[in-house]
Amino acid sequence: MYQQTSQSTDRTSAPFGHLAWQILIPIAIALTLALFVLTFCCYLQIKENLTTQELQNLENYVELNRDRENTPFNEIQEHQQLLRDDILHDLQTSVPDSKIEERFNNSFTIASDGAWRNRPGSFNTQEHASLFIPVGSKPDIFLKRRLLAAVNKCETYGSTSGFYSINSYFMTPQKAWVIFWPIQPDYFSILPANYDLTKESYYTMATPEKDPNRETVWSDVYLDPYSNLWKCSAVTPVYDQNQYIGSIGTDILVKELSSHIEYDKLPGTYTFVVRKDGNLISHETYNNQILQSKDRFTVADTHDPELMDFFQIAKRAIENETIVDSSDHAYHLGIAPLRGPDWMMITVYPHATIERAAFRSARMIMILGLVILFLVLAFLYYITWNKVEKPLDIMTRATGHVAEGDLNVRLDSSHRNELGEVAHSFNIMVAKLAERQASLQASMVERESAERKILEAQRLESLAILAGGVAHDFSNLLTGILGNIAVVQSDTAHNPLLRDVIETIDHCARRAAELCKQMLAYSGKGLFQITGLQINELIEDTSELLRVSVNMDAKLVFKLGTDLPPILADATQVRQVLMNLVLNSSEAIGKQEGTITITTEKFHLRQENLQECIYWPEVKSGDYVMLEVQDTGRGMTPEILSKIFDPFFSTKFTGRGLGLAAVLGIVRSHKGAIQVRSKPDCGSTMRILFPASTRPAREKVAGKHTSALHKMTGLALIVDDEVAVREVAIRMMQIIGFKTISAVDGRDALEKFELHSDELKFVLMDLTMPHVDGLTAFAEMNRTRPDIPVLIMSGYNEKDVGSRSESGLAGFVQKPFDLQTLHVKVQAILTS
Repeated sequence: MYQQTSQSTDRTSAPFGHLAWQILIPIAIALTLALFVLTFCCYLQIKENLTTQELQNLENYVELNRDRENTPFNEIQEHQQLLRDDILHDLQTSVPDSKIEERFNNSFTIASDGAWRNRPGSFNTQEHASLFIPVGSKPDIFLKRRLLAAVNKCETYGSTSGFYSINSYFMTPQKAWVIFWPIQPDYFSILPANYDLTKESYYTMATPEKDPNRETVWSDVYLDPYSNLWKCSAVTPVYDQNQYIGSIGTDILVKELSSHIEYDKLPGTYTFVVRKDGNLISHETYNNQILQSKDRFTVADTHDPELMDFFQIAKRAIENETIVDSSDHAYHLGIAPLRGPDWMMITVYPHATIERAAFRSARMIMILGLVILFLVLAFLYYITWNKVEKPLDIMTRATGHVAEGDLNVRLDSSHRNELGEVAHSFNIMVAKLAERQASLQASMVERESAERKILEAQRLESLAILAGGVAHDFSNLLTGILGNIAVVQSDTAHNPLLRDVIETIDHCARRAAELCKQMLAYSGKGLFQITGLQINELIEDTSELLRVSVNMDAKLVFKLGTDLPPILADATQVRQVLMNLVLNSSEAIGKQEGTITITTEKFHLRQENLQECIYWPEVKSGDYVMLEVQDTGRGMTPEILSKIFDPFFSTKFTGRGLGLAAVLGIVRSHKGAIQVRSKPDCGSTMRILFPASTRPAREKVAGKHTSALHKMTGLALIVDDEVAVREVAIRMMQIIGFKTISAVDGRDALEKFELHSDELKFVLMDLTMPHVDGLTAFAEMNRTRPDIPVLIMSGYNEKDVGSRSESGLAGFVQKPFDLQTLHVKVQAILTS
């Protein structure tokens, strides 16, 4: 079957070299992997089902727990409100003072230690309330009336006060105390005679100073030193005719609450209770610390990051969520708020509980799957060994050659059976592999080229940002230089030497300003006036200038297309692009004879040709107008070609390296594209693509005559954060004729504007300033005086200022500027 020979090998001596094993081992591996994947998927599905089921159980448990645990707290509050109302009702009942005195003295007496207590022999601990008045306190008739009413009602309501509550009591500002506590009948007998309850926190928290809203309040967990019980108190203030007469209280045992919570919980979970301020009420791990702490024991005191995380999550979720995840997603948290004491019951359900159950189920599936897999593989081995391996031995060796990279292998497909069809398919497969390999290699070459262009585009973008920032800062400096030159030029008429020096400085500063403009053009921040433009008309208008600018031995040829659509562009900037390209071509030709061809035509840029463009990620496919400048000069090497658009890169001794950099910036600002082709000794072709527009080209109009400059009058506000620019602008405006005031930024300008609003005639203001920029300051001024003319100055272009027709600005002047430019701008604004 081979069209090329190879030696046959005897494989019967190596069982694992047989085709059966070669087929079955990958199948076994694949099926094993599939079984693992299936088992893992089953594990995930089981885990998801268990999670859904357990979360529902958890939610039901939390809701049931919340309703059940809220009930006793609500009952406590309702009980205290009923007790309060009945006490107040008894106080309104008219009982003679003699009856009050008789009943009080029959029930209570002054004990041997000087304190008032229950009279011995008349006190049943299971039915009667206890009274305590410390030594030194003398109860008057009003206090006795209140205490008797409290005794009566505490005995009536005390035994039905709630699930967790253990007592009911009434406390007064006179330090008197009534309590009904059947399980602690001797509580008052162990109190010292001078005991002052008004110093206890559970009393003070309900006083008018601490509880101005007169609501039921809950205390922290505290240890009662006399009963040696850990308690939490609910206290409701009592007011009689808007006068605070005491508080009704009820205690709950924290141990009972903790035992109930720990006993009644879902399998695998635990529950803890915490107040919203972080005070830990009950926790199975920290209950001993809670009970041993002399002061409140908070979540932070545990130094347990997991518990602190649970608490923070519960605080955020308690108002709108019942079940949430912990930060590390290792636990489900069920949150049940207890509205009375402002507590949170947080049930912690570890994910591991669900994961273990899901893992046990998945493990059983895996074991059954492995048994079935073993039986299937045994059967497949029998079929493969007896029915497939021998006829396919030749194909196996052929496949080995293909695996080694030899794609010239072909099998004899003349057999009219299944083997022939397999051989035919094998030959097609090898041919397609060869084709795909060739395509892949070509694709990799294309991809590497695209990556290089993207990196180049990013590098050019970074250089553009740097150049724009440098040019802007230099523009500010040059504004100060040119402005000061203009100021002192009028004083040098009688000093020729000084005048020559000033003119030299002025010439150098203006050359520096031109460099700044070129850097701004490269960064896309040059001065632009976008209009509809016919590129052929611009080339014809510039043709004479081009002819006199190129070398005498260079021939200029124009091939201008017909019926070209207009472009939206700045004529001056496009003319600069044309001049720079033509001058570069002329210098590439040098003193030899050569040809420079300028071509225009309508051009459709396709998607697949985008990578041929410089900075191509910003370019879109579509219709363009092409401007092409081709020369027969010396061409460029790939190394030079990769740097020609870098600012300050030049192959000429006297070059500044900003010509092509400015071309790139201008074309990018017009959303255009550049294509370059060049080889050493084969000339260069620069192709500029401007997006075609449907806007008609602007008709040529005759230039307007500039009126003569004359002196101005009035008060002008000068605003700039650069000291040099601000000072020279002040001098210029004073030479023009204005009186001036100045501001260092937009905020200072608004303050000066408010002081001199009525007398101001003109405002000259910088665009970019700290605190408040120029446009924001102008908007504030415009609201106060819409008629005030504001001239904005900036080192960037006018596009950064926005449309004057929309903003209402009077004008824009680009830095650097001289006195003549400023005078013309100001006069044009004030006379328009």
